[in-house]
Amino acid sequence: MKVKLRKFIFNRKDFEDEIYCNQFNIYKTIKFKDKCLNISNNRCRVKEKVKMNLNKLEGIVENFSINSFKVIDSLKEGREELLLIGEINLLVVAEYKFSNNKRFVIKKISMPFTEKINIPKDICNLSTINLEYDITDLSLVKLCENKALVSITSLIKYRDLYILD
Repeated sequence: MKVKLRKFIFNRKDFEDEIYCNQFNIYKTIKFKDKCLNISNNRCRVKEKVKMNLNKLEGIVENFSINSFKVIDSLKEGREELLLIGEINLLVVAEYKFSNNKRFVIKKISMPFTEKINIPKDICNLSTINLEYDITDLSLVKLCENKALVSITSLIKYRDLYILD
């Protein structure tokens, strides 16, 4: 048995009474190195350290993957639970500002997650479990000069459709 995963576009009307859908949140604090630049003054040939200020943060989701899964019996009639272990990989682009200049730093981040989702009973007889996901929110907040908080809200659901490779 294997899990196939594909991205979909979230529509609130489709999920009002959905029992095979789950929304979850993951967050992580990331640290950037303290940024100082050595700038030389051409007139006196003296180097001075200039501190760069973290000005702006942006995130780009690279990959959403399921690394492992297990089917667990549920107490609810007609359903089982699928335990998912996966990760979301993203790039965080930080803009530093000093004087009238800008510098950009790109950091790769892996955010692991563990989540349960309801699936219909006896789905284990099939060779493939089809899941769909959507990242509904990606937030980055500057905590201090070299730390930021990354928060991802995601939606994952079982889909009773055939997903092509």
